[in-house]
Amino acid sequence: MLWLLLSLLVASITASPVLYRRRSAYPATDLTGPPPKAEWIASYDAAKNAGKIPEIPHSRLVNGNIVYPAEVHAEAVCSWTVTGCFGPRDIFNAPDGLYGISFDDGPLKDSPALYRFLQDQNQTATHFLIGGNVVDNAPIFAQALASGGHIGSHSWSHPYMSTLTDHQILGELGWTSQAIYDLSGGFVPKYWRPPYGDADNRVRAIAEDVFGLTLVGWNQDSDDWCLNDSGGS
Repeated sequence: MLWLLLSLLVASITASPVLYRRRSAYPATDLTGPPPKAEWIASYDAAKNAGKIPEIPHSRLVNGNIVYPAEVHAEAVCSWTVTGCFGPRDIFNAPDGLYGISFDDGPLKDSPALYRFLQDQNQTATHFLIGGNVVDNAPIFAQALASGGHIGSHSWSHPYMSTLTDHQILGELGWTSQAIYDLSGGFVPKYWRPPYGDADNRVRAIAEDVFGLTLVGWNQDSDDWCLNDSGGS
């Protein structure tokens, strides 16, 4: 659970016919960087040709650490993972006196208990959802919608985004938005959170200029993700 100090991002979701329900309409839910649709590639090519997507080599994950090629300075590419850098349009603080609550990685089998708890407390939250989980747990996703929470994207398979190629990033973000759109009956997410917070200016640009997604970080972490089943860490 991530406690994000920002004003709650509110969006209404109206019911309309669902476009896809067949599981075969989507990539494998455990596939990292699934192949993007042609229209996403076309939008990417237009943004790239317009100079909106910077030429930044992708990073590598080495012993759990993000590592860029020697010629790349993490500060210059605004790598949050390496330097804690936020982009100029990233959201990570709220106006004075306001706060927001957000949860990552659902929908999962235990998520309904969270939705009920929030409703019992008369609270709403932003849920950054993994696209593969949305498809695998469509009935629970429907509960998230019904609970009144705000829905954001958290990628298709939860990778370190800066380690991916441009087309892999397209697939991660595009298929997540597609699944949310289809299974909600027409809601298009406008906000996303990169898994592990991992993003640089290349990743941000693809999200913003191809999909219209604004990155949302956090400034407080409850660290519950490091607890084991017995409650220890």
